[in-house]
Amino acid sequence: MDKSWRQGEVTEVTVTLELEHACRLSSAQYRLQVIAWSCFLHPASLQAAFVSGQCCSYSLFRRYKDLSALHKQLKWLYTDLPTFPPKKWLVVKAENFLHKRAEQLNEYFLHLLDIGEMRRSQVLMEALRPATVIVLRVLGGSGAGKSTFVSRFLHYTPLVPEAPIRCSVALQPSRENGQTEWTLPVDMIVDGQVLRIAAIDLIVLSEDQGCPWILHSVKNPGLVLVAKAENSGEGQPFAERRWLPSDKAVDTEQQGKEAYEAVCALIRDYLKLIVT
Repeated sequence: MDKSWRQGEVTEVTVTLELEHACRLSSAQYRLQVIAWSCFLHPASLQAAFVSGQCCSYSLFRRYKDLSALHKQLKWLYTDLPTFPPKKWLVVKAENFLHKRAEQLNEYFLHLLDIGEMRRSQVLMEALRPATVIVLRVLGGSGAGKSTFVSRFLHYTPLVPEAPIRCSVALQPSRENGQTEWTLPVDMIVDGQVLRIAAIDLIVLSEDQGCPWILHSVKNPGLVLVAKAENSGEGQPFAERRWLPSDKAVDTEQQGKEAYEAVCALIRDYLKLIVT
């Protein structure tokens, strides 16, 4: 198998017209089905993709002007780019014209990705990064083992002969204002789609602080909560109350694949929550 996944590579972009949510033709978006290897893929997701021989697949929605801006940015860096579909100076565009433009955009990306160095372009990969971006917040008191859980979640050993150069196990924490933030993203394949964990925060809360904090924070449309059940000798454990949107509290004693799958389960419930 081609080892280009070590660097990250876009292999295919398929464009279709999306009119379902457009209030008028001039506000139409294009759906981009992207197939790519992510250089930030979590080792467990990398293992699944490597074993199956399939790249990561995910959908994006972009306006024509967004794609035009990407082309202009690429022109600053590369020569001999394919011709980008020209702008049409009409406020209201006929639907058949928009379908024709989708065909032209397909041709554009087909020829663009024929350029070997373009497939690994960081500009292109950042413009086509996974659309679902979340923050993973690991909650609990001082004895929850949050840092250990994050380490076990990140350092799942894949069943491949070599680790990718910039896989998520290379994440390094930086402490600012008492928070632990991870300096590189983590991409995960959940139910065949790629999503990006943009940050991992470790939050220390006492039992009486936990409920109001979570009830307030769960309204954030980019947040997944993980909590450890802690026994302090009295009362209910910290995270066993029904505070999380999934009614689940992940046990931070879980390791390896078990820790990874626990996060995936929590993310699935979270995605259902924000979609509905």
